Amino acid sequence: MRRPPILVLSRALFLASCSGDSADATMTLAPATPTTIAPVEVSGTTGEPVEVAGYDVFENGTSSDDRLVGTYRLQVECDIKEDGERTIADCSGPNTMTNSGGTWKGVCEGTSEWTTTDPDHLHVFDCTYVGSGDYAGLRFIQHLEGTGYPWSYAGRIESVG
Repeated sequence: MRRPPILVLSRALFLASCSGDSADATMTLAPATPTTIAPVEVSGTTGEPVEVAGYDVFENGTSSDDRLVGTYRLQVECDIKEDGERTIADCSGPNTMTNSGGTWKGVCEGTSEWTTTDPDHLHVFDCTYVGSGDYAGLRFIQHLEGTGYPWSYAGRIESVG
């Protein structure tokens, strides 16, 4: 399985991993083209984050599937541990994406890692969402990984059950 670059939790994870507190973020993706119902492989990018009223908003992102286009709202909490020069933040939290077709709700879990000699954070996360509305009976599985912006993601939409 190939390891795609990353998506979502960017600045929210950075803030959470630096402070050890919760962070909220919002991401909006631009429309793409429709695909088959399920299963289908998907990919996209987050765009650049913009801080708005204490939230991170991701604009000008893309997705290979219109069902994943919308506003993502996430909240993560991180447990930070130092090991010599290396710092690891184990993070998890609920995420919701909503658009005119329905809602995807799920959880993301992963790590943010950096060292005193390489302060760039490497984020690696896996998310699983369950759909409602037009997406009822579907699951969206997403793998996120990377540093800098825009982040890319890859995953799949599949039938539940």
